[in-house]
Amino acid sequence: MRIVLGLAGLAVALLTWGIAITVSQSGLPYLDKDAGALITWLLFCPAVLCFLPLAGMALQRSAVAAVWWVAVAPIAGAAHFFIPASLGTPDPDSRWVVWVLSFLWACPVGWVGLRSFLATRSAQGQARRSTDEEQP
Repeated sequence: MRIVLGLAGLAVALLTWGIAITVSQSGLPYLDKDAGALITWLLFCPAVLCFLPLAGMALQRSAVAAVWWVAVAPIAGAAHFFIPASLGTPDPDSRWVVWVLSFLWACPVGWVGLRSFLATRSAQGQARRSTDEEQP
Protein backbone atom coordinates (compact mmCIF):
# COMPACT_ATOMS: atom_id res chain seq x y z
CA MET A 1 0.00 0.00 0.00
CA ARG A 2 2.88 2.36 0.76
CA ILE A 3 4.25 1.80 -2.73
CA VAL A 4 0.90 2.72 -4.31
CA LEU A 5 0.57 5.83 -2.12
CA GLY A 6 4.15 6.82 -2.89
CA LEU A 7 3.64 6.45 -6.64
CA ALA A 8 0.37 8.36 -6.47
CA GLY A 9 2.12 11.15 -4.55
CA LEU A 10 4.89 11.20 -7.14
CA ALA A 11 2.33 11.50 -9.95
CA VAL A 12 0.56 14.35 -8.16
CA ALA A 13 3.91 16.04 -7.48
CA LEU A 14 4.94 15.88 -11.14
CA LEU A 15 1.59 17.31 -12.21
CA THR A 16 1.40 20.11 -9.64
CA TRP A 17 5.04 21.17 -9.95
CA GLY A 18 4.76 21.15 -13.75
CA ILE A 19 1.75 23.43 -13.60
CA ALA A 20 3.40 25.73 -11.04
CA ILE A 21 6.58 26.11 -13.08
CA THR A 22 4.60 26.74 -16.27
CA VAL A 23 2.48 29.41 -14.59
CA SER A 24 5.51 31.11 -13.05
CA GLN A 25 7.31 31.20 -16.40
CA SER A 26 4.32 32.46 -18.38
CA GLY A 27 3.95 35.71 -16.46
CA LEU A 28 1.09 38.11 -16.80
CA PRO A 29 1.60 40.77 -19.48
CA TYR A 30 -0.35 43.55 -17.75
CA LEU A 31 1.86 43.55 -14.65
CA ASP A 32 5.16 45.38 -14.30
CA LYS A 33 8.46 43.53 -13.81
CA ASP A 34 8.34 43.78 -10.00
CA ALA A 35 4.84 42.34 -9.92
CA GLY A 36 5.98 39.41 -12.09
CA ALA A 37 8.72 38.62 -9.58
CA LEU A 38 6.17 39.00 -6.81
CA ILE A 39 3.84 36.48 -8.44
CA THR A 40 6.70 33.99 -8.72
CA TRP A 41 7.43 34.50 -5.03
CA LEU A 42 3.74 34.02 -4.21
CA LEU A 43 3.69 30.68 -6.01
CA PHE A 44 6.86 29.29 -4.44
CA CYS A 45 6.85 30.88 -0.97
CA PRO A 46 4.84 28.11 0.79
CA ALA A 47 7.08 25.46 -0.73
CA VAL A 48 10.33 27.16 0.21
CA LEU A 49 9.37 28.38 3.66
CA CYS A 50 7.11 25.58 4.89
CA PHE A 51 6.43 22.46 2.85
CA LEU A 52 9.91 21.46 1.66
CA PRO A 53 11.51 21.82 5.11
CA LEU A 54 8.66 19.82 6.63
CA ALA A 55 9.12 17.20 3.91
CA GLY A 56 12.78 16.94 4.83
CA MET A 57 11.87 16.38 8.46
CA ALA A 58 9.18 13.83 7.54
CA LEU A 59 11.63 11.90 5.36
CA GLN A 60 13.27 10.48 8.48
CA ARG A 61 10.03 8.80 9.54
CA SER A 62 8.04 8.18 6.36
CA ALA A 63 9.05 8.60 2.73
CA VAL A 64 5.40 8.55 1.63
CA ALA A 65 4.57 11.49 3.88
CA ALA A 66 7.58 13.39 2.52
CA VAL A 67 6.46 12.77 -1.07
CA TRP A 68 2.99 14.08 -0.27
CA TRP A 69 4.42 17.19 1.46
CA VAL A 70 6.29 17.93 -1.75
CA ALA A 71 3.24 17.15 -3.91
CA VAL A 72 0.92 19.48 -1.99
CA ALA A 73 3.35 22.44 -1.91
CA PRO A 74 2.33 23.92 -5.31
CA ILE A 75 -1.35 23.67 -4.36
CA ALA A 76 -0.62 25.74 -1.26
CA GLY A 77 1.32 28.12 -3.52
CA ALA A 78 -1.75 28.56 -5.72
CA ALA A 79 -3.85 29.32 -2.66
CA HIS A 80 -1.19 31.73 -1.48
CA PHE A 81 -1.32 33.39 -4.89
CA PHE A 82 -5.09 33.85 -4.93
CA ILE A 83 -5.38 35.44 -1.48
CA PRO A 84 -3.14 38.46 -2.20
CA ALA A 85 -4.40 38.68 -5.79
CA SER A 86 -7.93 39.04 -4.48
CA LEU A 87 -6.72 41.78 -2.14
CA GLY A 88 -5.26 43.79 -5.02
CA THR A 89 -1.56 42.96 -4.64
CA PRO A 90 -0.60 44.21 -8.13
CA ASP A 91 -1.16 47.67 -6.67
CA PRO A 92 2.27 48.70 -5.27
CA ASP A 93 0.69 50.18 -2.12
CA SER A 94 -0.80 46.84 -1.04
CA ARG A 95 2.23 44.58 -1.53
CA TRP A 96 2.89 44.46 2.20
CA VAL A 97 0.24 41.74 2.37
CA VAL A 98 2.62 39.39 0.55
CA TRP A 99 5.35 39.79 3.15
CA VAL A 100 2.93 39.29 6.03
CA LEU A 101 1.64 36.07 4.45
CA SER A 102 5.20 34.93 3.72
CA PHE A 103 6.08 35.39 7.38
CA LEU A 104 3.04 33.32 8.34
CA TRP A 105 4.22 30.48 6.06
CA ALA A 106 7.59 30.50 7.84
CA CYS A 107 6.02 30.23 11.30
CA PRO A 108 5.39 26.42 11.35
CA VAL A 109 9.01 25.62 10.52
CA GLY A 110 10.20 28.23 13.01
CA TRP A 111 8.00 26.67 15.68
CA VAL A 112 9.37 23.18 14.96
CA GLY A 113 12.91 24.55 15.06
CA LEU A 114 12.31 26.35 18.34
CA ARG A 115 10.81 23.22 19.93
CA SER A 116 13.79 21.17 18.73
CA PHE A 117 16.25 23.73 20.09
CA LEU A 118 14.54 23.85 23.48
CA ALA A 119 14.36 20.05 23.70
CA THR A 120 18.07 19.79 22.90
CA ARG A 121 18.94 22.37 25.54
CA SER A 122 16.78 20.60 28.09
CA ALA A 123 18.45 17.27 27.32
CA GLN A 124 21.90 18.83 27.63
CA GLY A 125 20.95 20.37 30.97
CA GLN A 126 19.70 17.05 32.29
CA ALA A 127 22.89 15.32 31.09
CA ARG A 128 25.03 17.90 32.93
CA ARG A 129 23.00 17.49 36.12
CA SER A 130 23.30 13.70 36.00
CA THR A 131 27.09 13.84 35.50
CA ASP A 132 27.42 16.36 38.35
CA GLU A 133 25.47 14.03 40.66
CA GLU A 134 27.69 11.05 39.82
CA GLN A 135 30.95 12.82 40.67
CA PRO A 136 32.03 12.66 44.39
